[in-house]
This record gives sequence, structure tokens and C-alpha cells, in this order.
Amino acid sequence: MKHTRINLDPLSDITRFADMMERMFAPAESTNARGIVPMDIMEVDGKVVLRAAVPGFKPEDINITIEGNVLTLSGEYKSTLENKDAKVYRLENQFGSFTRSIRLPKDAQPDLIEADFENGLVTVTIPRIEPAKPEPLRVPIRTSASKAIEPEAEQKA
Repeated sequence: MKHTRINLDPLSDITRFADMMERMFAPAESTNARGIVPMDIMEVDGKVVLRAAVPGFKPEDINITIEGNVLTLSGEYKSTLENKDAKVYRLENQFGSFTRSIRLPKDAQPDLIEADFENGLVTVTIPRIEPAKPEPLRVPIRTSASKAIEPEAEQKA
């Protein structure tokens, strides 16, 4: 019997493939037992905005560093198990450290990067250097009358 797979959401395949490629080519320190920290990266008003989900964290438990052209978000999940003699039936809330790094765009302004923390989300705003807008150059238009006037003006000078 032949089985046919029906894919109702082609975007999910693309997303899974992108996640797989990121895990394959990410540095080893970017992952941990808990998995990759969920992160959204978008551009808003000419700034790169990175939003990472870090539930259960306090802002002081999160480190954001920049080295070269790489921004690194790291922290440590601490065990909330207070009684070491407790009989544990299920432990799904894992603990340990995490690290997630992203390469900054070439036109990023690292000295102006800001970070905010609210409701288990850390939002990092990375300003970009605005490209210089070229000034329009006005080109004078000559006429046959102006060509005839120019030589006379030179003779008087």
C-alpha cells in the first residue's frame, strides 16, 4: 500500500528546514539541553529588532555582549527544586546555561544598542547607520544665446 503525504502548510516545511540548517551550522555553544532560545529578528524603522523568549529569568540573570561583529545573548536556568529529597514524578522544566549568538549587520551601530526586558521577553534594538542620501546636483542648461555671451564676458575680464 502506498502512502501519500498531504502537506497543508508548506511554510512549516520551510521553517523546519531553516531551523535544521541553523542548528547544523550554529556554533556548538548556541544550543543546550533545553534547545535553542526562541528568537524573532525583524527590521522596524531602519533598526534591527531581536526578541528572545527567556521565561523565568530576571534581567540581571541575562548577559548581552558584543565581540567583533557578533552579539551574544546568554544566561543560566537555575533549578527551582528546593527540596533535594523530593520524590520527583516528572521534571520537564530543565535547567542549565544557554548561549545564542547572531552576526550583526555591517551597518550596525554597536555603541547605540539598547535592551529591554518585559514579561519574559528580552528585546534588543540595534540601530543601523543611515545611508547617505545623495544631494541632487543641478546641471545648468546652456542656450545658444549664453554661448555667444560667454566669450564677450571673458574679453572684458
